[in-house]
Amino acid sequence: EIIHQRALDATFCIYALDPQEPRDDLTCLKTFLETGVRDHQLGEWRDFLHGQGVAQMLRDELPSQQVNYALIIVDANIEINTAFTNNHAQNTEPLQLEKGMCGRVVEVDVNTGAARIFFTTGSEQWVDATNFRHLVARPACPSLPMKSVISTSQSICQLSMSLQTSWAPGDENHVQRYQEFTLTRAARWHFLASVEPASWEQELQCADAALVLFTENFRACCTPGSQLMFQAKQILSRASTAGFRVAVLDPATSGQGPDSLWFLLLDSSDYPHLNIENLRSFVRDQKVMQQSHGLPHVVVRDQTGGQVKGEFPNGTICQVLELAGDHTRIKINSNGDEGWVEHTHLIGALACTQALQHSDGFPSVDVHDESNGQILRQVPNGTICQVMQTSGDFTQVHIESINFRGWVTNNSLVNSLSGCAPHQEP
Repeated sequence: EIIHQRALDATFCIYALDPQEPRDDLTCLKTFLETGVRDHQLGEWRDFLHGQGVAQMLRDELPSQQVNYALIIVDANIEINTAFTNNHAQNTEPLQLEKGMCGRVVEVDVNTGAARIFFTTGSEQWVDATNFRHLVARPACPSLPMKSVISTSQSICQLSMSLQTSWAPGDENHVQRYQEFTLTRAARWHFLASVEPASWEQELQCADAALVLFTENFRACCTPGSQLMFQAKQILSRASTAGFRVAVLDPATSGQGPDSLWFLLLDSSDYPHLNIENLRSFVRDQKVMQQSHGLPHVVVRDQTGGQVKGEFPNGTICQVLELAGDHTRIKINSNGDEGWVEHTHLIGALACTQALQHSDGFPSVDVHDESNGQILRQVPNGTICQVMQTSGDFTQVHIESINFRGWVTNNSLVNSLSGCAPHQEP
């Protein structure tokens, strides 16, 4: 149960102490609690447990796994464990959900973690993640399709498992450490580290798990419209499918080094994600300014209803710091300025991270100097961009890879490189 909680909560600390060791006396524990030390001898304790057969225990059914939100995934069967009033904003009216009601998860919101559940009574309700404590869940049974994916270095067949990765340039040394662990400790797993966008997405669709190297470098580079934000979008979407697991690990954090991959790569398909909420909350707090009334700038004030601090153009990237009614306190990424804006003027990072794809099948997309204006250049299909603003049938985009800004037709924007419809945030 302790390992289970440690895997779910990045703030949960473990202190493995031996009373017979002078260094592990009560003063030592007191120091840990007062200073907030992350973990103590966690690696040694894990190694001991591995030798005691903890893997088999994790394959068995843990009591806590019955109610954990990580099991609330698409196709999972649920039962109401304690009655509560369900007042999710997307429901037409509050509904009293009684103990014993059963249903099936039909959709999971990748932004909030909320689940849309179809109950056997015939009603369909959205349930917020904070109310998952009232549910009992049985993990969905993943399908086992025959798959054969060819990458630059390996062939992945039906009998092997594949681990897709998302990492920032400059973190190659960390990637190598996790890859070496996978090769030596999990022979059935293939470690994928493709950097070419189309190959990466194709491999993700066939992968069994994903590893996000959540380094400081990753957090700095994962901005709206970036390749990393696009990957985060795809991983969070894939995480809602049965059997797919995600590990979000920061090598600089104690207990999240290569050894922690062992928990993700266990044969037990119902073991929960590792720290996926860290990625979900990080993405949720990344916003892009977009004046909701069609004006070119967003007003930032020193407080709600206070003095104007400045006006920032549509497309400005910011981070959410605090929510208060209809207003949001934000921090501007480019200069560190803080202030308050109306939340209607902010667009989520996932919604404005799109891929370019010519609607008629041509290999590139025309980028104009203004809506329906002169063509400045052509950009290959699959190029990732940040949506800045929309005017009629055209959308202004910023292409990070070539540091270029221009206008494209709305039907040239897709949610993924496979060409599905643009993502809509609730």
